[in-house]
Amino acid sequence: CLRSARDCSWSVSGVEPDLSTWGKCIANGHPISALLGSDVCRFAAATIYATGSYWFSAAPMAAALETLWGNLYVAQHTAREPFVVPHDCADAVPVFLSACEAFRSEDGAVLSWETIGKTTVLDFRVEARCGDRILDLEIVDRGDGRFEATAPAGFTDETVFDLYLETGGVWSLMTTRTLEKAALPARTSVASVHPNPFNPMTEIAYRVSAPGVVEVGVYDLSGRRLAVLATGPHAPGEYTVTWNGRDDRGRPLPSGGYLLRLNSDSGLDSRKLMLLR
Repeated sequence: CLRSARDCSWSVSGVEPDLSTWGKCIANGHPISALLGSDVCRFAAATIYATGSYWFSAAPMAAALETLWGNLYVAQHTAREPFVVPHDCADAVPVFLSACEAFRSEDGAVLSWETIGKTTVLDFRVEARCGDRILDLEIVDRGDGRFEATAPAGFTDETVFDLYLETGGVWSLMTTRTLEKAALPARTSVASVHPNPFNPMTEIAYRVSAPGVVEVGVYDLSGRRLAVLATGPHAPGEYTVTWNGRDDRGRPLPSGGYLLRLNSDSGLDSRKLMLLR
């Protein structure tokens, strides 16, 4: 629904238009994203330009239309974020984001999204930014159009996710999500061990609530220390270490159960590990 009028208030009739503008807002090269309206339309409208609509100038209007329809195909759908793809792809199934959210889990900062339309992991790219750190993240296909990308546990400050879609050899930004800085852990503890059971390597995430000395080690079931994975002063935050199933001398350990211990000024936390050769 597009309304062009000097008074764009629909409150008296109880209607909320998708897009609303004054006079010649969409003339002479202005992006349609300058319009007021709902987020549903704003994403697609940001890439569309029109010209000549006020003065009825045929040449620039024809050029604008040729550019628009020659290069862009606007996928119309009720999804929250319609996506604009190259016109060459118009015969393919358009891609829509039906859901996209950023959240924190035991494994780190996560971007999760769902799509309508045929896509694969190779079609997407996710960039995570936290302070001066920028990473391209590995994407996991959860099936049924659901995808996930997880930033390392160290991404505890404000984290920005940029989700890109590859169309016609060009990476186009679909959407951006910002995750606020993580709250400090309530206590120093082991956050997760994944995978577990494991072979040959597992990743351990742990949280530190206050400045102090922390030691993370692996012990056999009799209490004998076999390997030190981390030791020394720690600032508050989240950390990760890996264990490759070997002792401190580099010797591979046999299959079986082991204890992971995290010692700190605030106490002891432990988890059971299962190594399968």
